Amino acid sequence: MDAGTVVPWPVAVGQTITFIAKPWTLPPQNLVVSRVRAQPGDDEYPPSWVVEADANGTPLRSLEPEGTGDRWSVPGVMVCPATAVSVIARDAIGNDLPVGNGVSLRTLSVALDTRGEGRPDAEFFEFWCDRPDIPITEPRTSVTEHWCHATYRRVGRKHWKLVDDGSDF
Repeated sequence: MDAGTVVPWPVAVGQTITFIAKPWTLPPQNLVVSRVRAQPGDDEYPPSWVVEADANGTPLRSLEPEGTGDRWSVPGVMVCPATAVSVIARDAIGNDLPVGNGVSLRTLSVALDTRGEGRPDAEFFEFWCDRPDIPITEPRTSVTEHWCHATYRRVGRKHWKLVDDGSDF
C-alpha cells in the first residue's frame, strides 16, 4: 500500500462504539462517534484514521490525556459495532495465546472478550522490536528505541489470526 493511501474504515459518524482505554483499569465505555477523518501516511508513519467521540461525563475524562494540541486524546482499543466487552485478567489466560513474534503472557497488553464467552477473542501485544520477549512496559534493554505491536483475533475455538501488526517507525 502506498504511504498516501488510506483504507476504508467500518465506522461512521453517529455510530456507537465501545472504547477500552489504556491502561485497562476503567470499564469499557460506549461512545457515539462524532467525527472520522483519514490521516494520510508519509515516509515515517503509515496511513491511519482519527476517530473522535464525546467522552464528557464518562470516567475516561479522569485519565491523563496524551498528545498535544486542543484535542483531548487517550490511547485504547475501539470495538465496533458497540458490544459488551470484558477485559480478561492475565492470570486467567493460561496458555490461550496465539503463536507469533512477540507473543507471550509477558508482552500481552490486553486480552478482550467481545462475545461474552468468558475467554479472550482478541489479544494485543506490545514489545521492543529487536527484543520481542520484552514488553514495552519494562525498561528498554534493546539497541533501538522502537516498539512493535501485534493484534490477534480468535478464529474458531483454538486458532488465532494476526489482524494487525506494526511498529512506531
